[in-house]
Amino acid sequence: MTKLSNLERQKSELLYEFSGWTPSRLAYRPDDGGWSALQMLDHLIRTEREILLVVYRNEGSFHRFGITDRLRTRLLIALFRTDRKVKVPSSASVVLPGNGLGLSVLTAEWAEVRERLAQNIERLLESYSGSAVFRHPVAGWMDMHAVLEFLSVHLVHHGYQLKRLRIASEHLQQGSGV
Repeated sequence: MTKLSNLERQKSELLYEFSGWTPSRLAYRPDDGGWSALQMLDHLIRTEREILLVVYRNEGSFHRFGITDRLRTRLLIALFRTDRKVKVPSSASVVLPGNGLGLSVLTAEWAEVRERLAQNIERLLESYSGSAVFRHPVAGWMDMHAVLEFLSVHLVHHGYQLKRLRIASEHLQQGSGV
């Protein structure tokens, strides 16, 4: 259960930071066309929700994954530990963020996704031991442990994006007197 605890800690830290941001800062989009903090949060939630939907939908269907999948997963995880910008693969457009959702709505959605994961985590880890449960568009097949590691490093990766947003939007925070 420590992987789930780590995911919850990461989520809490991110939401805590956002709680101190003004609405205009949360909605700020960089000039380079990057995502706002709210869009980034929406993307994180969509990614978790979609991966879990695939895992639940495929429950009972076991896929073998080989050394190539494991190696590609390790490489993706290593890449996501860096601040290098990465585009969402076109085959994963369902996780692209929408517009217009507020922090409270997104926070509630994320709580729902995580609650569903928490209710099923033990069963998923046990029933999928040694079998692939999700096929990432870049890394290939992952077992449930790799999925949880990916979700964690995905948050780490977007932490770099958040740092860039924090710097770029600093003038909004200063202008509001906060």
